[in-house]
Amino acid sequence: MKRVLLMGGVALGVSLMTGGVLLAYQGASKDDNRIVIPQLQRESEDVPPSGTQRPPGHGDPREAPGPRALDPGEQALDGGGVRFTFDGTPATPEPYYWIDGWDVQVHSRDTDTWEQLETIHAQHGPGCEPPTMTHEVSDYEAAVFRCRDHLMTAILASGYGMIYLTPPYMADFSRGEAVIRFNMSTLMLSDRDWWDVWLTPYDANLALPLEDWLPDVQGEPKEAIHIKLNEHLQVCARVIHNYEAQESPTCPGSPGYDSVLTPDPARRDTFEIRITKNRVRVGMPDYNLWFDDMPLDLDWDRAVVQFGHHSYNPRKDGAGEPNTWHWDTFEISPATPFRIIRAQQRTAADGDMITFDAPAPANAMLRFAAIGTVEVSFDQGESWSRARRQDAEVHRAEHFSSYWTPIPEGTTRVLFRFSADDWYEGPYLARDVTIWAPSR
Repeated sequence: MKRVLLMGGVALGVSLMTGGVLLAYQGASKDDNRIVIPQLQRESEDVPPSGTQRPPGHGDPREAPGPRALDPGEQALDGGGVRFTFDGTPATPEPYYWIDGWDVQVHSRDTDTWEQLETIHAQHGPGCEPPTMTHEVSDYEAAVFRCRDHLMTAILASGYGMIYLTPPYMADFSRGEAVIRFNMSTLMLSDRDWWDVWLTPYDANLALPLEDWLPDVQGEPKEAIHIKLNEHLQVCARVIHNYEAQESPTCPGSPGYDSVLTPDPARRDTFEIRITKNRVRVGMPDYNLWFDDMPLDLDWDRAVVQFGHHSYNPRKDGAGEPNTWHWDTFEISPATPFRIIRAQQRTAADGDMITFDAPAPANAMLRFAAIGTVEVSFDQGESWSRARRQDAEVHRAEHFSSYWTPIPEGTTRVLFRFSADDWYEGPYLARDVTIWAPSR
């Protein structure tokens, strides 16, 4: 499959062949520096809203405002399930990092990107025009954004970057099958830019799970199911037990979704994961297309659900361009709720205080990603304790680790300090700090 190359707004005359249909790509508009990409198939909802103002600047991410009271559109479903929609038609792309009640991790590996991401031309124009047009994103908070009644993720990393969105519900297959359903765009612009889903037991979850062969963070959870979009437009599952991964025996032979549809940035199609303790199926039920049907033998029956977007130098060796993925209508059924309390600050350096909007419940855990050895104080520096790294497959001192450490009931503020980790002596940083508790 040929990929689309869009460089600096200059038409490269590259074409994409998908599903037997040749799709010609046009160049940029002549009156500005915005990249214009083709509209392939447009839903009726994807028509330009009024207004073309660019979003306001966001300033230093370390000084970002606290969580905004955004309504993520949570709805109860029959049978104990939950649905999230992202309705809203802002006049400009609305930064959506502060999704109320969700855990959002936005990560870039290289130190020169810790305060500001590499600039990406994210789909949807500065006035939320259709995805044929783009706007610039370099702020962490804007890497997750809303336009036209749905959610987007957009990240570019020449090293390694990822975004994880975690709703405050676990898929519950303790009494039978659980179904995870979500709507996604289907146009892949580079096989080095993809999405995935991790299903992990609550106590084994990682803030930044990643396949162990990839060049960042600390590998995979001890136990998990991993579902990933690959370069052949198949969505394949694999099971991880005691850090050992078993790949699907059937998915590599299945057709990609370009066999049933024309990949499109504007239309969102339904993907479905059906899981029991003994089986996982992955497919697109509207097309009766099932990529995977894999036997399991799990000793756990509830799973934290993490929706991920990965950027691994997507332009390398002519692979293509960084992508914007469009998400909507997340459903988990049946679902077990838990509580996520967001910090008011996105990052903490040495000596920084993190403040939460609500006190820690009983049996809560402090969850974040950080680099360096981390100590935390729950009493404004009167006493300190070593933050506990979450169990992970490897330990690379120069990479961010996931932390999962007990936090006393009633805590609303946490003070951070850092020191060397083995040979690594800085710089240090903690990111995306939350409190998790097993009930709401």
